[in-house]
This record gives sequence, C-alpha cells and structure tokens, in this order.
Amino acid sequence: MPPAATTGLQRDFVPLERALGRNVFLSDYLSGEGEARSFFAHPPTLAAAAAIAERVATEPGRAPRAEVSAALVARQERIGAGARAIENARRLAEPGAVAVVTGQQPGLLTGPLFTIYKAISVVTLARRLAAECSRPVVPVFWIGSEDSDWAEVDHAVVLDRQGAPQRIALPLGDEWTGRPVGQFPVAADEVFAALDAALPDSEFKPALFAALRDGEGTRWRTLGGWFAALLAKLFADDGLVMLDPLDPRIKALMKPVFRRAIEETEWPGALVRAAYDRMRAAGYAPTLRPREDHTGFALADGSREPVLVTKDGFRAGEETLTKAALLALLDEHPERFLTTASLRVLAQDTLLPTVAYAAGPHELVYLGQLRGAYEAAGLTMPVVLPRASATLVEGSQARLLEGLALNPRGVAGGPGDPPPAWVGALWDLRGLDERGVMALSARASAGGLVDTFEESRKVVGEAAGRVAAASAEADPTLATPAAKLREKFDADLARLQEKALAARARHDVAAIRRLRQTQAALWPNGEPQERALCAVSLLARHGLAFVPLLTEALEGTEGQHAVVRLG
Repeated sequence: MPPAATTGLQRDFVPLERALGRNVFLSDYLSGEGEARSFFAHPPTLAAAAAIAERVATEPGRAPRAEVSAALVARQERIGAGARAIENARRLAEPGAVAVVTGQQPGLLTGPLFTIYKAISVVTLARRLAAECSRPVVPVFWIGSEDSDWAEVDHAVVLDRQGAPQRIALPLGDEWTGRPVGQFPVAADEVFAALDAALPDSEFKPALFAALRDGEGTRWRTLGGWFAALLAKLFADDGLVMLDPLDPRIKALMKPVFRRAIEETEWPGALVRAAYDRMRAAGYAPTLRPREDHTGFALADGSREPVLVTKDGFRAGEETLTKAALLALLDEHPERFLTTASLRVLAQDTLLPTVAYAAGPHELVYLGQLRGAYEAAGLTMPVVLPRASATLVEGSQARLLEGLALNPRGVAGGPGDPPPAWVGALWDLRGLDERGVMALSARASAGGLVDTFEESRKVVGEAAGRVAAASAEADPTLATPAAKLREKFDADLARLQEKALAARARHDVAAIRRLRQTQAALWPNGEPQERALCAVSLLARHGLAFVPLLTEALEGTEGQHAVVRLG
C-alpha cells in the first residue's frame, strides 16, 4: 500500500500476527486456511457486508427502528455530540438503513489507543460501505458499560515529561468492586491534576484539557458518560453514534433478549458451548465457555450477580427467584438486568441492523462461537472484520531506529514493497532489558565510528604497502623509512581512534536516554503500544486535529498492522 498522501503520514505494513503475537485463529480467518471461517456466516470482506445489507435491513425480529433511533438521538443530544451524529441516529429510523458496529469498555480518558482505532474502523467502513451499497450506513460504538472488570478501565497510561510510562488512576473505593464500570464516579479534579503533572507542556495541551473538561462538564459524573462525550467530540465530524446499554430507554428495548434467555435457558449458552468444543477439536483456543447453569446475564443491585439456573428456578447471589418472578422483575425493572459477553452481542444486533462488526483479535474468537446463537435467534450474523491496528512512530524515533539498523532484513509486510529495516527494528526493541538497551546504545554510538577507522586503516595500509614496495624498488635503503612511516601512521590513527571513542562515550548517557524513551513510547511497560498507551499522549503532542489525520491514514488497512510515521 502507498503512503497516505493526503495526510503526509507515511504508512508501512506488517502482518497482524507479527505485530500482536501469534494467533492461529486470526491468521486462518484472514487467509482462509484451516477451519476458522467456518465459524462465521460470511467471509471478512466489505462486499460480503454489502451483499447482506438488504436482508438485514428488512429482517423481522429486531427492535423497533423508530424507538431505537429516538433513544439514540436523545442520548447524542445529552452527551453533546455533533450534528452529524444526531443526524445519523435519526437515519437509523429509515427502513433501508444499516449499521457498522464496534464496542469497548469505557476506559479512563478514552483508554488504550486501540479504542480510537476501533472508532476509526467503524467510521471508515461505514463510509466505504455506504458508497458500495447506496444506502444509509451508520457507524455505532457500543459502550461496554455493563462490564465489571475494574482493572481494565480505571487507569490510563501516558508518556510523562521524561518520556517514561506514567499511570493515571481513577480514584475508586472498594465499594465499587463488582459494579458496572459505566457507573463508576469520575473524580475529575484528581485525574486532571495527575495528568497535568505528567504530560509535557505543548501548544496543544490547553485545547486538549479544555476538550476533556468539556466532556466531563457538569453533565457527567460517571465514567461511561465521560467516555461517550469524549469519543463523540473526537469523532464529531464522522457522525459516530454512541450507544450505552445502561441508558434506561435502551435497556427497556433489550427486554425481549433477556426474556428469551429466561424462557429458553439453553439459549445461548448451549450453542456457545457446542462451538467451544468444535473450536478445540479444530485446534483453536476458544475464549467463551459458559457454565451449563449460566443464563448469560446478571442482575445488578449494587454489584452484579450472575443469574444461574437451578432446579427450582433461578439464583442471583443469595436471591432465589422463580421464572415468573424473574419475568415480572424484568417487566418492572429492566435496568437491573445486565448482559454478559455472549448475550451482549445478541442484544446489540437485536437493537441494531448490523451488517458488519469491527473486532479486535481476541473478540474475533468469541464472535465465532456465536454463529449458532444467531441462527437460533433468527438473526443474520454480521460480517466480522478486523479493526484497524497500528504503531505510531515519531520522526525522531524512526531516525533513531534507522541508525540502529537492528534488523537489516526488515520484516515481511503487506501488499507492495516490503517495509524498511527500521520497521523491523520495532520488534527487536520489545524484548531488550536494561543491559540490552545499554549494549545497543554503545553499539549505535561507537559502531559507525569504529567502522570508519577500520576502513581508513585498511585503505591507508594498502596505499602504504604500495609506497614501500615502489620505494624499495627504486632504492633498497628506502624500505626501512617507508616501514617506519607506516608504523607511525598506525600509531597516530590508533591514538586518534581512542580519543574519538572516548569523546563519543561521553555522550552515551544521552544516547541511552533516547533509546529508553523510544522503547517506552513503542512498548509501554513491555506491551504493544496500542494496548497500553492512551491517546491523550498523542493529542497533547499533535493536537485534536490529529484524529482526522489518523482516521484518513488508517482507512482501508483492515487485516494488516500499520506502522505510521508521524514526521
């Protein structure tokens, strides 16, 4: 693929498995080898999504369009979304409209970079699909606010003034353990104080903080609300629609999904378990294995409690309920019902006319376990496409990697020319410990200098040999002074080399620091950049206008890992 000419951001590509680690299921799914694609209803192409658009748009069994649309319009207005998002929420009421969806838990300050890449995926896929199938295609971001995994969302990692990873934490008391993360309270002043102290000053930092403050404002005191407002602001020009299942109007529209799970206790769990067994038999590692007594949803009364099937009815924590009592509770208090992983996906595509879903590498596996559940529900399974994936490299970091020449062969890439050697060097940096960093820095500092002296010694030595031979031929008595001249040159060159290396060594501290900073930026705490670093680090350095530039650079990059050079 060529550079993103309109943005000025240079793109190179490497296989996803090279960038994110070996994932046999993902590799087979993208290549068409093995049995991975048999777990899905459609191949991972935009053409496949266009082919099912009419069926999805007219399929019975989904939630009433007008009610879903009205609830989403109200939500976009409340979070301060732009006019395009509000219009897109309205367009979902049109009979022929379809949706491209992705989702993620509401992370602090938008969470890891891959959250931004997911949003980029759906807005660009929706744009391309709308052109291909000539119908409204709406990008929707499902906020995983019902989840209770505190450790995944209560912090953000930024690069501090020294270029080191700094953890910004959301202060929470133990009483929030087990509660839906979307309800977590936002102690904004403490977060902003820590963020301001960590981030280096820049011309863009005030505007970034203003945007973050506006998102928090006086309207939002929960992590889910703040997250939605921030993403809506960053993607205001793209019409990204934010959907929060904790919204009471949305929750009420999810009642048919919960009702089915109560009345048919084998759905969807038994089908998911069957797919689990089939995946293992095919040599893959499935991620969802629901218990036989699990309904696929939980009840929230403070903390969330999984609802289990018993011989007398159901149990949630210490609470026991008959089927009639649970159905009555659903009718009266749908807000108490929370989905788990499998039921969340089915609820999502009951609410929305989803033709395509942009998935991360681990999501892809459990989505493959849901094909039977979709069929049993009478729903068309959407096309599942890999989300955008990237490593962002500052120009100074790329130049440092170019100088190191860690991997002269580079790394096999996507279509077109192979990426340059410095791109391969990214992954050589990941595993370097402190000793490795110092050794590499020393090599980078002295290697070129030593090579220069050695080459000079060789060239001059050959020339001196020719001079000595010619002199001796002219007069044998000149052989001795010619040899002494060469010895003197070698000695002078050795002394000069020693002084030059000593001078270079005095700069090693700075070289080591630059290498550590580069390693920290590309592999924060040893993790892939997109899974650890928060977008605010990049936005403070490049400004809010960086998001549309990155959106354009990553459009059409599904199935490859983009290495994007920022200067």
